[in-house]
Amino acid sequence: MMASAASTRARVISAVFEDGVLKPGEILPLRNREQIQIAILPKAAWARALGVLLRRVHGRLSDLSPSEIEGEMSLAARAARRSRRRRS
Repeated sequence: MMASAASTRARVISAVFEDGVLKPGEILPLRNREQIQIAILPKAAWARALGVLLRRVHGRLSDLSPSEIEGEMSLAARAARRSRRRRS
């Protein structure tokens, strides 16, 4: 018997949308008809958002404390989400 989604941790997987069906790139530990939530982020958009985040933080690492780095990453992530919403 497969594990319930409630007993597994959240994770990101790759999938392909083909002929009206979302096909995951790996076997998922889900029961038949188990309901889950899916967030869709095209791979190119995800890569751009990550690049923005890394460029923003990378050049300043030696000048920042760990808590400041975390704050900068949060700001960049929020900016990426706002940008994504504007495109939607």
